[in-house]
Amino acid sequence: MLIAFKERLTIRWTGDLVVLAVPLMYQISHLFSKKLPKDLSPVFVASARTLFATLGILPVFLLGFVMPVAAFEPSFELLGIVLAWGLVLTALNNVLWYKAILNMDLSKATAIVLSYPVLTALLSSALGLEKIQPYQIIGLALALAGAYWVTLLVKKQHKEEVPIPLSGL
Repeated sequence: MLIAFKERLTIRWTGDLVVLAVPLMYQISHLFSKKLPKDLSPVFVASARTLFATLGILPVFLLGFVMPVAAFEPSFELLGIVLAWGLVLTALNNVLWYKAILNMDLSKATAIVLSYPVLTALLSSALGLEKIQPYQIIGLALALAGAYWVTLLVKKQHKEEVPIPLSGL
């Protein structure tokens, strides 16, 4: 929020709000994923999610032909990048993530999701793509503190859930 607030009421602010909405949408999808039957394959769940996401974003994609927002030169290199990113990285990520989601607490999944911006900022800084600003350090600290707090709460909850032995049955 600190990062988005710095750019308030600008064109970039709108993009920042969209980026902030992504983790919220992931959390909502995780809630629905936990309600799915346990015998569903993670490949099926990831494929269905991708299909419905594609249908949802299709009108925006088609609008790009009427009102282009970016220009690019089609090439085999671009095709290779898109295929590698889409088919390999995203597909593998979704399948593994849904396999994990079906077998873990949502609170623990939330703690993992909270660490994504931290990892991205540190990686982009290490690669020299972005210089970390003081307000980003505050946001990173808050994200890590939140993830740590959630982890402690989950551990505490699991310690309190001691199974009662069934004796005499």
